[in-house]
Amino acid sequence: MEIEIDRLTKVEGHGSLTINVEEGKVEELRLNIFEGSRFFESFMRGRRFEEAAEMASRICGICSYSHYLTALKAVEKALGVEIPEGTVALRKLITLAETAQSHILHLYFLAAADYLGYESILAMSKDHVEEVKRALRLKKLSNDILSMVGGRSLHGVPNALGGFAAVPTKQQLERMLKRVKETDDDVEKMLELFTSLEVPKFERKAEGLALAKEGTFALYEGEEISSTWGASFKVDDYQQHLIESVVPHSTAKHSIHSTTGESFYVGALARVNLQKDHLSPKAKEAIETLGDKFRELNPYINNLAQAIEVVHCFEEISNILERFISGELKMERPIEVKPKEGEGASATEAPRGTLYHHYRINGEGKITYANVITPTAQNLRRMEDDMRALVPQILDLPRDEIVLTLEKLIRAYDPCISCATHFLEVKFI
Repeated sequence: MEIEIDRLTKVEGHGSLTINVEEGKVEELRLNIFEGSRFFESFMRGRRFEEAAEMASRICGICSYSHYLTALKAVEKALGVEIPEGTVALRKLITLAETAQSHILHLYFLAAADYLGYESILAMSKDHVEEVKRALRLKKLSNDILSMVGGRSLHGVPNALGGFAAVPTKQQLERMLKRVKETDDDVEKMLELFTSLEVPKFERKAEGLALAKEGTFALYEGEEISSTWGASFKVDDYQQHLIESVVPHSTAKHSIHSTTGESFYVGALARVNLQKDHLSPKAKEAIETLGDKFRELNPYINNLAQAIEVVHCFEEISNILERFISGELKMERPIEVKPKEGEGASATEAPRGTLYHHYRINGEGKITYANVITPTAQNLRRMEDDMRALVPQILDLPRDEIVLTLEKLIRAYDPCISCATHFLEVKFI
């Protein structure tokens, strides 16, 4: 039997799925990615170091701030720029807001319809109008926080080396804090919804990787990568541990961990598995309440991990806003940075997982080397491996259920290849 999903839509970019099964065994499985190559790393070479972050932000229309901040972090590392506490806190505020808005987009607009039995969120809105309104409120709030700190909700510009070109006023912070505190009920009901959904029963041994920093739920800060299998490595050494390769059926590279020779996963599930103890109080309480329902080896649980992270994000946003309003944290302006030869590799946690940027800069301040590894490029091989294990277990299901189960698995990883809820056409041969 051959299963063909001709085009994956509503996952950023273009792709398809082909599976060939003979006598219950998967003979061939390809998650075909045919999105056109974009060559960001190539055309960043020769540009000045001040341009790196703004150019990098254009890599993604959903996680633009993740690329911006990771590029800034790498350039600052290369040039030896010290970052004051207030700037770190504002960048964490941006990271938390972008994580929340991205997760809300994925959970409500892409994943929820699958589990509630609808074709799309538009169809779902007829019977679940309050849930859709809740999603819109939470997403708007997250976008407004990004606009307050970054100038706009997408491709913000006030971030600069060592500080911010513009900062919010105390009055803006106070108004935003009031709005965040008013969302407690929305956040609680969001968690209730995604806790109540029944996920497919599927588990397999897998290694999760995520950024780590002692004493915090690491999203922006951190210089070490931690593993659910107990190992760790320095961000500076990422090229010794993450082995990328080109595969014939994908314009996106695949990744394995050099230590194990196997695929791995990144994203909310890896972060929550590794950093449970550093979640905010309400998020930690949610994990404890779920108990065995939070299955650490089930990739479908990534949706639930994202919901838990939304709880964490809004609670931490509130804490940071309060610290600025009280005067504990101070806003910092940019600093003058003179060019010098240097090299810097950095990592942050984008909503979909660990994101790496790496630059070399010459004495004239020009970029001579650029490397970017996105979360989805790290997850693609894992997604294929999961489907190879899953398909033999679901062959007795009706064909439309086989397709939906596979779609749910792909979407659980929240791949950044474009955005819709269902794939266009499925053909069985």
